Amino acid sequence: MVMGTLVYATGSSLACPDWPLCHGSFFPTMTGGVAFEHTHRLMAAGVIALLLTLFLRVRRRDAGTRRLAGAACALVALQATLGGLTVLYGLPPAISVAHLATSMTLLTVLVVLAIRLSPWRRSGHGAVPRRWTGAAALLVFAQIVLGGVVRHTGAALACASVPLCNGAVWPRSWPGDVQMLHRGVGVVAAAVVLTVSSAACRRERTAAGRAIALAPAILVCVQVALGVAVVLARAPVQLIALHHAGGATLLASLALSWELAGSPVRAAAGSPPPEVPEDLAPAAQS
Repeated sequence: MVMGTLVYATGSSLACPDWPLCHGSFFPTMTGGVAFEHTHRLMAAGVIALLLTLFLRVRRRDAGTRRLAGAACALVALQATLGGLTVLYGLPPAISVAHLATSMTLLTVLVVLAIRLSPWRRSGHGAVPRRWTGAAALLVFAQIVLGGVVRHTGAALACASVPLCNGAVWPRSWPGDVQMLHRGVGVVAAAVVLTVSSAACRRERTAAGRAIALAPAILVCVQVALGVAVVLARAPVQLIALHHAGGATLLASLALSWELAGSPVRAAAGSPPPEVPEDLAPAAQS
């Protein structure tokens, strides 16, 4: 995902004008934009291979886990298709934003699947109602997709100042509107994440639980700072990549909190009960 951001930020999205080949070759000369674009494609091929392997490995697990693995495979196939269409149709914004949204959905599914396959889980009694964490995650997801709209409609630098947009509270131009909408939703998302995260942290009784609960609050502060830095520094490639990675990590941390607050996974028939880390034992017994 970060590599994909670098592809777009460096202007390498059409360095390979064909798909799935690059200039008619599976192994083109890795120079200039081709190095970014084709490396991204090769990494995507590796992700597809790993997910197919995972799907085969979980075929004897419970139905819910198998469905999640199948969903991950379907999402990565859709992601690859959308990636190809962005190239073949010359980077249309709608497909590019859909490509981003699919990648974030895949990330969320993989986080949930990782917890389902782990040797331990929290009990079904989260520190805060599970729906609150889910609502925060959905809001962050929407904010990330809106950020994709900003990027792919050329509105990233429509406002060169913070918090105002070129001296105005709300600009009257289309690119500026999108930029300020992204900022406004970002403020709401940050407030919700901080509220949910701080409430969960106060109610947690274990060190591991408090660390997991506090992570979204820390990440959302970092993400806001990166967003401001991107504008003030005129969108350098490094900060764009960090901002994208920060949004993905924040979403992943909320998905982690949401899933850990869920009901425990039943052990397979004939298998020993999962080992629970010592600092999580009180929560697992509740």
